[in-house]
Amino acid sequence: RTTGVLPVLVFQKPLVQLARGVAGKVGSEVHRTRALDVEGNYTGGSVMEHCEVRYAGGTGSAGAVQLDAASPLINHCTVRNSATAGLSMNRSNTQIHNSNIVENRQQGVNIYVGRVIIANSVISGNSGTGVQINNYAGGNTTIVDSRIENNIQTGITVHNSYGTIDFTNNVIRNNNGGGISVSGCCAWGHNNQSILNIISDNINTSACGWWDCGGAGGLSISGDAVSYKIQDNQIINNRGVRGGGVYLNLSRPHGSIFSGNVISNNQATSDSGGVYIYVSTHEGGTLAIQNTTINGNQAPNYGAGQIVLQRGNGTAAFLNNTVTNNTSSGNDASTLYLEGDGRFQHNNIFDNHATYEVYLGNNNSLPPLDAAYNWWGTTDANQIAAKLYDFEDNLTRGRVSSSPLLERAYTTPLLGPANPSISIIQQSGTEGNLIFVLALSAVSIPAQMAISDTPD
Repeated sequence: RTTGVLPVLVFQKPLVQLARGVAGKVGSEVHRTRALDVEGNYTGGSVMEHCEVRYAGGTGSAGAVQLDAASPLINHCTVRNSATAGLSMNRSNTQIHNSNIVENRQQGVNIYVGRVIIANSVISGNSGTGVQINNYAGGNTTIVDSRIENNIQTGITVHNSYGTIDFTNNVIRNNNGGGISVSGCCAWGHNNQSILNIISDNINTSACGWWDCGGAGGLSISGDAVSYKIQDNQIINNRGVRGGGVYLNLSRPHGSIFSGNVISNNQATSDSGGVYIYVSTHEGGTLAIQNTTINGNQAPNYGAGQIVLQRGNGTAAFLNNTVTNNTSSGNDASTLYLEGDGRFQHNNIFDNHATYEVYLGNNNSLPPLDAAYNWWGTTDANQIAAKLYDFEDNLTRGRVSSSPLLERAYTTPLLGPANPSISIIQQSGTEGNLIFVLALSAVSIPAQMAISDTPD
């Protein structure tokens, strides 16, 4: 541990290794879990601080720095040019701050279970995945305020079963296997979240990475019996196979949120330039895709994306979103593919470049798809009908129910008194059968209306 010029540890073959109860190969201190004060400052225990490790990770090692049930603080360190991974952690509660994990031949960071925090760090230029996480039986991984970039494979790959992940305020960009790929199950009640990240300029040319990813360029999450909060991310300029920006395949999501995201200028080589979303909310699951902008994405078909919402006995909905300026380049292509029985309301769908705005995947034995209260760029019912590929175009398809329509773009819900009422008091001198034309404004403060008693 130093505070001045970085000491450089150069290895021909071995690694830096700490294990519980085993003397470390850096110094002779038997490993003790690092201790921090309430502000996160180091007060004792094992620490690697202001150091650089180069050319470690030889044959038989898992990484240049290998932690086995050891939990040091790693702060202001650089780990580079490892023959294997940069950092490898097994059952470790390590914190990594202000460090650079760069140009290693395998993963930058490999985590197996444990409770790991990575903050204000750079994980870049590694030949494998930037961060690979295996969260089983209570593993907990937090990555905040960090840059995961220019890795040869996926920026962050997660298999998450009974574990928790928190990715907040990171930049994940220019990775060659996609930005973030998460798969797993059985995480009800766990606070898994991806918030305020910039996920940009990632490329995925394979059909899949782990489990079921669809080959998404930006963000891919697949799982059963899970809880996720995906909010306020910018997912832009990514390229993938299916779901250029986002691939979301969730069964029984409980208490899940997908809101406030910007999905823009992504491309897919197969279909679904912006998003591919499949949600099944049986067994009381809940997920609403809401308050999200899907803009400027491209694909041969479904330039904005495919959305399949199967409610079962749960809640699945696509609400309050804006879908505009997406391009579907194929003949008779559609902006959106819709299927299922979820709600599809209060969206703005306009100025896209495709033959149809919606292709309905439901067959004609199912009830009409509930697509009321959307803004289609016009109030002309004939023009709107021409934008929808359903039973009217193919007798094997179901119907899209687009009525009633919005007369302008949807912004926020209209507010008004909960139980409005009108009282008409017949004044003296009023005669005949009167016809009144009344108008109510949706404001929260009641107002009196003066009504002429002149017969119509």
